[in-house]
Amino acid sequence: MGWAGSIAKKKNTEFYIPKLKPLKIGHPAGGPIFDCDFAAIYKMPDVMRVHYEALKTDCLNPEDPSDRFIRLVGNKKREIGVVLGYSLIEGNTAKANKASDRTIIYHFWSSKKMYPYCFSIKNPKKGDEKYTVIYRQYFNPQIEPDSTAFYYHREGNSDVVYLDFHKNIKNKIIKLPENFAGKTITIIE
Repeated sequence: MGWAGSIAKKKNTEFYIPKLKPLKIGHPAGGPIFDCDFAAIYKMPDVMRVHYEALKTDCLNPEDPSDRFIRLVGNKKREIGVVLGYSLIEGNTAKANKASDRTIIYHFWSSKKMYPYCFSIKNPKKGDEKYTVIYRQYFNPQIEPDSTAFYYHREGNSDVVYLDFHKNIKNKIIKLPENFAGKTITIIE
């Protein structure tokens, strides 16, 4: 994801992982333990020596684990957003599958690169297959500055909109692209 590029050069890095409980993470070899609430948006320190696997039991609902992992970076304000995510409507990460094959959700590592898991396999058999819909997307956090994340993309025959807020919003109007006009809206979560 071009981590050595413009994202890494920004002074502030925030990490948002919806549906994850607050965690205490560190490194098995010792060092500081970090109190991290990624669901509330965690401001990452410059150096974060960690080696920790978040499990689905670390999620608010183990049958509905974290499905998107969002970094927000900038100097004085949020300038760039990047998300790695999994489909909630297609493939093995669809909500209907209730995370049946996802025991590990995310691997936190000192490099701060992003290591999400879409499935965990032990003892695969010849012919085993997994169908997974994954996306990586950059977005401009200033398009909707009241939101934590606002982005959309196509998945199969559907346009999927992700919109997260970390503050109370009243009578908010969200402007979607013109090509969304007249389409049926279904709320996934």
